[in-house]
Amino acid sequence: MAACGQPPPVVATPLPSPEAGVLDVTILLDLSGDRRPSGTAQRNAIQLWLDQRQTRGPAPVRTRVKTVDVESSDAKLLIALRRATDEERADAVIIGVPITRELGGFVAATDVAALPVLTTLPLDGAQSGRWLFGLAPTREELAKAALDDATARGVGRAGVLLFAQDTALARSEALALMTEARRRGDQLLTTANLDGADRTPPDVITRLLTVTSSVHVVGAPRDGAAITRGNIGPLSYLSYVTEPSELGSFKDVTLAQWPASRDLVMAAIPPTPTVVARRQFLQAYTDRHGPPSSAAAAAYDALTLLELVAETAGPHDRARMRDRLEATSVALIATTYSFSATKHTGPQLDDLAYVRWTGSALALAVDPRLR
Repeated sequence: MAACGQPPPVVATPLPSPEAGVLDVTILLDLSGDRRPSGTAQRNAIQLWLDQRQTRGPAPVRTRVKTVDVESSDAKLLIALRRATDEERADAVIIGVPITRELGGFVAATDVAALPVLTTLPLDGAQSGRWLFGLAPTREELAKAALDDATARGVGRAGVLLFAQDTALARSEALALMTEARRRGDQLLTTANLDGADRTPPDVITRLLTVTSSVHVVGAPRDGAAITRGNIGPLSYLSYVTEPSELGSFKDVTLAQWPASRDLVMAAIPPTPTVVARRQFLQAYTDRHGPPSSAAAAAYDALTLLELVAETAGPHDRARMRDRLEATSVALIATTYSFSATKHTGPQLDDLAYVRWTGSALALAVDPRLR
């Protein structure tokens, strides 16, 4: 009788039907854990975008946003990406967390997801896929920019590569810097570690900082007070992921600079009609939260980009949205983005500059060619 029994019927769980005219975007951020500052800044920019979008009146496409906290966990990031694409049927995903070489299978996961994935923080140059679009320079491009600047300022032949925290992000940035230094044949970087089991003794760090003229801090700049402790003042290069809110530990922030879009410096933007949207974003964000970072501006731009392509491709045709992104060249808040079928890293590198924190605002570092 058991052998003759009929198997129970299989009832498929219906997927939610997409709502006409609505673009569903899932945004994955670190809103808790060690990487919280960057996630919080991006969430603030996203909320500003949504608030300003309401004031602009009806649009062909209405953008609906869901923000997910992946808690500074790579494993939770991959789970959230799969859930967004398979269960929630998002039309696109924005990822505002560091994607390092140590996160295996990430590009394959975006290929399986088969929907536009926009990242707001640097990727490695090897992390490229048909569905993956980068809104920040690659780590290799940033390493080249840092060593070019150090060389132009006359501090490029001797320096310290400082791990303020020994994290996957710091290791990825350090690898890019060391690879670029070796490519140039420079005897540039001596490593020092403030964190982890192989922590460098404080007296060794003090001696290194005394005899060097530059420091490259990899990863987030917290614990950066050690760089200027004891009135030691080498020029410090900070990471692209630096948030102005994290610089309170520096005794003399004028000695620290980091790569960012020059268009985030209000004083550098001419008050012309062509850049009115950029000035409005900077003023509104600064009034609410203080000066924005490149990551915050990229998160704001990511929603604008997706809305632009959805208006012509339709919000639910993932392949057409990807194709429209590949044909896009547009000037937004952080930079001018230009993509193609073979180029998925969009920022215009001419917009990249070094900025410093004055204690109340961002300022452009003096161009070393003008010294």
